Order: sequence, then C-alpha cells, then structure tokens
Amino acid sequence: MLRRLLCLFSLYRFGRDLARFKAQALLAGLPTACLHLPLTKKAKRKLRLISEDRPGLFLRQSGVSMQTLAAFFALYPDIAGRCRSDLLAKAADTMTEFADTADQKEQKQFVCLLKIFYTLAGRNPVYKQLAEKFEHLGGTELDFRFEAAALERLHDHFYEDDCLTTLLPDWPRTTKEHLTLIPYDGLRALSDSSDKEKTVRCLIKAVVLMILRDGFVVMPSAAGCRCDNTGTPYFIRSRLPVELSAQERLFLSSFLEALCAKDYRQAAKALLTSGFMPAFFPAPRLIRLIEDADRRSALLTAGQKADCFLKYFADNGIFLPFSLRYCVFSLKKTEHLCRTFLKAQGDIWLHGKTEFFDFLDKGKALPLNTQNNAADIRTAFGLAPHHAERLAIQNKKIPSFQEDPEKIPDILYRHTWGSRFQPRGRHRLIITLLILTVLTVGLFLI
Repeated sequence: MLRRLLCLFSLYRFGRDLARFKAQALLAGLPTACLHLPLTKKAKRKLRLISEDRPGLFLRQSGVSMQTLAAFFALYPDIAGRCRSDLLAKAADTMTEFADTADQKEQKQFVCLLKIFYTLAGRNPVYKQLAEKFEHLGGTELDFRFEAAALERLHDHFYEDDCLTTLLPDWPRTTKEHLTLIPYDGLRALSDSSDKEKTVRCLIKAVVLMILRDGFVVMPSAAGCRCDNTGTPYFIRSRLPVELSAQERLFLSSFLEALCAKDYRQAAKALLTSGFMPAFFPAPRLIRLIEDADRRSALLTAGQKADCFLKYFADNGIFLPFSLRYCVFSLKKTEHLCRTFLKAQGDIWLHGKTEFFDFLDKGKALPLNTQNNAADIRTAFGLAPHHAERLAIQNKKIPSFQEDPEKIPDILYRHTWGSRFQPRGRHRLIITLLILTVLTVGLFLI
C-alpha cells in the first residue's frame, strides 16, 4: 500500500511537470483521474497551440531517462495507444541533439520511473516483462561507455563500406556519466547535404545492411546523424542500439523471403516456429491474417508496410519483441528523414534492393551462438588452474557461481529493481504488520 501511495505521488509530480508544457494529456490513459491536471502557474509561456509540439519541447528539456521512456513507449502502440505512441514518435523527431551527460539527479529520476513502472505493472506478466526491458535499456543508456562501444561496433561493421561512417569515442575522456567524441570538422545537418540523393541512397543501404547483414541496428535520426561535404552519412550518436538474436534474424529472413514470394503458408510457418506467437493460435487464421495484411499494404512503402503488419499482429494478440519493433520503427524513421529532411521522391527503398535480396537468404544460414556464449561464460567465470587448491589451503569456499555457472543469471537478477518488486509471501506481510503495530503502540505509550 505504501509503495502504491509513493507511486501515485511520483505520478502527480510527473503530471505537474507535463502540465508546464500543456502535455499532461499523455497520462490520461492511466486509471487515475486526478493525474489529468489543469495548467500550472509555472507553465511555459509562448507555447505553440499544436499539441504535437508540446511533448517535443518537454523532451528537449528532459534528460536521458525521460527521453528513453518516450522512445520506448513509441514502439508499443498496443500498450500506450496508437495516438499516444504516434505523438511520442513525433516528439522524438523534433529533437536536434541528444543529452551526453547523466548526473546523480538523472540516475535518481530513472529509479523513480522504474518504481512507477513496476508498481503499475503489478503481477501482469506482460507489463512486468516490459518493465524489465525498460530497466535494461535505461541502465545501458545511462552508462555512456555502452554508447561509445556501440559507435565503435557500428564503425567496424561498415569499415569496408562507403555508405556510412561514425564518429569514434575519445575513450580517455569518456566516462559512465559523460560521452566525449573525437572531433571532426566539416559535418553538417542532413537537411544541408550537398548531395541529397547520395545521402538518401547511403542511408537506405545502411539500414538494410544493419538489419539483414549485421543484426545490429542503430536507428537513424536527425539528432544522431550528420553528413560530410560529399553527402556521406555520419552517425554521431548510437542511442538505443539493438542486437538481433540468431532466432530473430532467422525469423526475419524466412518471413520476408516467403512474403516476397507470396507464400503465406510458409510465412505463417516462420512465425509459428519463431516463439513469438501466443499459445494455440490457429494456423489457418494466421495465414488469412498475413494475406489480408499483405493485400491491404500492397501500395505502401516498406516502412508503412512493416508498420501495417505490426498493427495487424498487435490487434490479434501477437506481441512481437522489442528488437523487431525497433526494426520496424527504424524503417519508418528512415523514410521520415528521407522525405522530410532530404526531400526524396519516389520509392526510396529501391536503393537497397540489391542488398536486400543479397542478404535475405543468407540470414537462414546463421549459426546459433548459444553454445559458444555458454562456453565463454564458463571461461570468464570459471576457476583458474589450481585456484580450487589455493582456496582449500586458505580454508575458503568456492563461490557458488563458479561451481554452477547456471546460477549467474539468478545472481544478476537479484541486483535489479525487478527482483525487488516480486510478490512477497503472506508471512512477510503479517510480520510487517506486527512490526508496524508494535511501533505504533510504542509511540503511543511514549
């Protein structure tokens, strides 16, 4: 009860901050009518009347944790609502730069958001899984060393390509709280490209290669991308990078290949064997669903078509994982950049046609790396030669995770906020009530 009251108070304060930007309607979907508050006395003046601009202004003046939360829910229209999800996506498009610092105040705000998220999730397994995913993403985003490593990885993937390059981190000056990049003169905004056609062609090719060839995707954005004087795109930030698992890459290759051939049975088979489907979903219904979505999206662009499939699946209880949603959103964001900032016309995805069909079939030949990862974990956390003998001589016990590496995930999970919000047994509740009763009586007697 106390945790819920604290959550409600935190939401009230959050609603006050949104009300300063006339954006408190974002909380209207929550079952707490008192959070839909009127405008405060501290409201920002000279706000535009267009509602889409207000959340964007709020995000531009917020930190990493709030920007990550907005980007997260923009990918879940089936949770946040289609209108609210689109509103958050448009708000993210208005950002011209990302925060590159995160102090202790920002860390505390992230913890506050986590407490709200887990409290609202309750015992719902879907919402609880979303909260755990957000905790992992937010914790990574608040440590800029991960973003620096992602920039280097993206640079290595495109080292031999001429369609994309990145700014590299200045590692001696990069810390957990601050990101520092090696300066490079001559970069300009995408809208100021000297060769917009080349920039469009390179962006399309790069996104296709990220998803199908590398399985490591960084979403293009106006805040995270620049171009040089020749029109070559540069990624100066790698916010919220996603790595597709071997299972997800296999599903993408199989599903897209079947969809291109109009083989809806094979496409349904790829989805049914992917592990993303709800239990006991009828195969004939799934075939009709895929065929109907393909027919309705026949005249749409690649990003709009992918979004149409995502919406069809969500409306029918098919809850796709975050990484696949991220790929769909990356396609949509790339289209938006090319249309809005680079004034591209026609079917822009024809620039990536060769790369698409080249890597479409290769995705099914990817080896599963689970066994290799398990071997790497044993090597990293296992006992060194003769270490057990030294511990025995010192009369010390071998750590449990070294005796049984399968305990490592549980040990790591116990250090997350998700473990703190696990349902407690009734005996703990009784003990807590007894302690509170004793304290109350003691204070009364004093």
